[in-house]
Amino acid sequence: MNEDTPLYRTDPSPVSARADPSPAETSPPTVDLAAVCLPAEASGRAAHDFIDLGEGRVAAMVATAQGHGQAAAFLATRVRPVLRTELTRHQAPAPALSAVNRALTQQGAASGQSVAAACVVLDTRRGTARIAAAGAPPPLLRHLDGEVADVVVPEPRFALGMVPELQYEEQVVRLALGETLLLASSEIGGVSRERLRAKIADLSGASTGALIDAVAQDAAGAQSDDLAILALRWVARAQGAMGGANLPRQLTSFIGREHELDEVGALLRTGRLLTLTGPGGTGKTRLAIEAASAQSAAFSDGVHFVDLSPVRDSSLVVSAIAEVLGIQEAEDRPLLASLKDYLREKLLLLVLDSFERATDAAPVVVDLLAAEAQLKVMVTSRVHLEAPGEHVYAVRPLALPDPEQLPSLAMLSQAEAVALFIQRAQSVEPGFAVTQENAPAVAGICAQVEGLPLALELAAARLPQLSPQTIREHLEAALGGQRQSRDQADDAPSRERTLRGAIAWSHDLLPETEQTLFRRLAVFVGGCTPAAAQAVGTTLGEQNGSMQDEVRSLVAASLLRREGSGSRSNGESRVRFLETIREYGHEQLVASGEQHDVQRRHAWHYVALAEAARSELLGHDQLVWLARLEVEHDNLRAALQWAIDHGEAELGLRLGGALWLFWWMHSHLTEGRAWLVQVLSLSGANERTAARALVLAGAGQLAWLQDDTVAGETFYEEGLAIYQELDDQPGIADALRGLGMAAADAGDTDRARALLEQSLALSRQTDDVYGLVYALACLAYFNQAMGNAPTAQALWEEALPLWRRLGNRVGLAVQLRFLGELALARGESESARNLLTEGLGLSREVGHKQGLAYTLRSLASVVGDHGDHAEAGSLLQESLQVLQEVGDRAGMARALEGCATLAAAQEQPERVLQLAGAAAALREEIGIPAGPNEQAEVERVAEGARETLSQLDADAAWALGQGMTVAQTIAYVLDQDGETASDGRTARSVSTD
Repeated sequence: MNEDTPLYRTDPSPVSARADPSPAETSPPTVDLAAVCLPAEASGRAAHDFIDLGEGRVAAMVATAQGHGQAAAFLATRVRPVLRTELTRHQAPAPALSAVNRALTQQGAASGQSVAAACVVLDTRRGTARIAAAGAPPPLLRHLDGEVADVVVPEPRFALGMVPELQYEEQVVRLALGETLLLASSEIGGVSRERLRAKIADLSGASTGALIDAVAQDAAGAQSDDLAILALRWVARAQGAMGGANLPRQLTSFIGREHELDEVGALLRTGRLLTLTGPGGTGKTRLAIEAASAQSAAFSDGVHFVDLSPVRDSSLVVSAIAEVLGIQEAEDRPLLASLKDYLREKLLLLVLDSFERATDAAPVVVDLLAAEAQLKVMVTSRVHLEAPGEHVYAVRPLALPDPEQLPSLAMLSQAEAVALFIQRAQSVEPGFAVTQENAPAVAGICAQVEGLPLALELAAARLPQLSPQTIREHLEAALGGQRQSRDQADDAPSRERTLRGAIAWSHDLLPETEQTLFRRLAVFVGGCTPAAAQAVGTTLGEQNGSMQDEVRSLVAASLLRREGSGSRSNGESRVRFLETIREYGHEQLVASGEQHDVQRRHAWHYVALAEAARSELLGHDQLVWLARLEVEHDNLRAALQWAIDHGEAELGLRLGGALWLFWWMHSHLTEGRAWLVQVLSLSGANERTAARALVLAGAGQLAWLQDDTVAGETFYEEGLAIYQELDDQPGIADALRGLGMAAADAGDTDRARALLEQSLALSRQTDDVYGLVYALACLAYFNQAMGNAPTAQALWEEALPLWRRLGNRVGLAVQLRFLGELALARGESESARNLLTEGLGLSREVGHKQGLAYTLRSLASVVGDHGDHAEAGSLLQESLQVLQEVGDRAGMARALEGCATLAAAQEQPERVLQLAGAAAALREEIGIPAGPNEQAEVERVAEGARETLSQLDADAAWALGQGMTVAQTIAYVLDQDGETASDGRTARSVSTD
């Protein structure tokens, strides 16, 4: 905040009365919010506000300017935007109040003027509310059981502007979904606290608006001071690492299946592994989505949908689940281990859709269930998993009317299969209805396709061209004219033949050009963009126009689906097949004799995409291209697999060389390295070309990131030799840099320094800006790790403008963190804070989780040294949670040690020893000791804690920390008071007196 901004006003000119906008109009769907200002004076000295901070965090505040007249009213109008700015900056209430108080006291208050305020920052992903107050009464918390309690906000609670340099503290409260907070800027006149609590308790189920109205009615005209009241209820988890639901959005209503929903719900409540089975087209996925949505309230850590239809390799199931949950592969740990750690002590439902191609991964599902007793998994698959404890639910087709004994039109329209047909028909023919004339044909269509939802959709899509009677006749001919008996309807192979026949019938109605496009588009995995469809779906001789008309026709026929330009598609429109239809299209592609040519065009199209992306991954559009490659990852995998299967060495080398930066930046380390090793092993890939050298560089980098120094050096050495033979100076510099970092990790510091300095010298002689900035960064990192701070500082400062010029935000964020840590070590706290704050913003923006966690930890050291313990604690808590998500256990140990140091500053000796003990146990488990400086610091704070406790209490605290799991330790850190309930849920930080 600009401290020259005037918050006080002595000009007596009038201030216009202004109604505050209703926060409910702008609040996200995760909260229910209402507020009101009740003035005691016409000038209006009370204010309220609501801020969506992003990433699932929301902030709310109430304030009253104390004093009288226009000056106080002006102060109220000025404090709100300033407090909004500080809440946005700090993301926590206590440091925001401290900053506003500092500005008020520095500018000097008019006589008798100050501001009473209360603020809350609610994390709707994790269910934590951070609350601070300055001169305002304690907020009230209404629990689900009706209990209403005061939230005990820590001292000091003086109003803003009264005491200079005051550091406010905050209370962290764990909320359950549906619990409500009530904030007031001053005491509510005419209503005792006891009566107020009773009134709120009686308003069971009332909206926040009704609650505010009831409280305001009692207070109206009775208070002597202006009053702002705000009610905030947490109603849904934000989508993110914890909680929420990513269930696919459904554009049509769910027809029938009430009994099936009840049965599936009951099985989910009593079991932990449920598989919905049945052939394609029976509606397994839709039933799973509806059942998961209906049961979502039972899973406090969320319902997460994982689409496995594009997965062709069972080994990728773990990465598919991890991607949905936001878990990244750690550099020194298998992804499965990180995933199991993340799931521990979480009440969560995984929906694994289309598992039939990945049945070899069934042991992974069993392993995840064994790791956490609260986890539940619902699978959709054409076959069951044959896993221990599995409940299998066979999904039947929709209920059919008897075409021989038709009921009334009203009753017929309510039959499940007919109701779905009508719904789909009205989407293409808005005026469609079942009549006496078409009723027999509609019932016959439903019977011919055995009530299969997908087949009904395909039939209904033809109504603009064909009458119901004609569709029925076509289907009778296509399906053999044999209506299945009820006994036969339970035969899965029969239903598979019926669905295949319906798809074939719809396909055969297409003109030849559309049939050609249909089969060629089946080569795509997980869909494609229109540009990709154009490039792969037509040959060079055929490319005399766009294929938009053909694509529209396939979509209209329900053979192809159009996806919106949402987050998954990175803003680009996409089309894709349902997997059952894609399989039929692939059969047609094979039968046509075009398969090899089409798959080759597909592979080379994605080589071109990957090579275009490679240079962009280091520049301004880095985030756009990373997201684009992630969306196309299944197609890129398919192209790589085709190159390997067909011995296409050049194609494989170029694709692997273009992709390894993406695999590195998005933490696909194990998968990327496996692809590169396969490509390097192809016959024909042994020629000593620049393409092979680039793949070797990628294999070396990914091996080094996984702490496989020996393999990394082997790859780098071969790449260096090839680059030297080709006299490729930038390539030589890159290989030397990789060898230098590997040598540093191996402890050969002299060799590392020589290689890194040689790499930098060579990079200065080329026009490769990327190579130069990375050479500077690696040598700077090495010198900083070796304690040579001045050299590191000079190198970082030379690199900084290059990162900015390139627009590489990931590199810039990392650079700013290291510069901030150097400034902190020199005691330049203000410079450190500015550098780390900028780096923190960039890390959030680019989604670089590991860098975000490290920057949070370093920034916590800065603010903690300044006595801002509340903000330091908030930063460390977030750091620890992010580190858990990425599976970085060494980073978690360092964060726990930082928490212990903070606890020492807060004079909490038991907490110091418990956290230090947990960190020591974690380091022993992973085999990574603390560095000399880190070890000295943790020993200092632990020894200080022991001096204030008896030996018995000290040993008990240390032992308690040593015995906690990672999940228990994180829960303990989130509970700032250090009180954890026996069931693992943090105790309420409230008082009822």
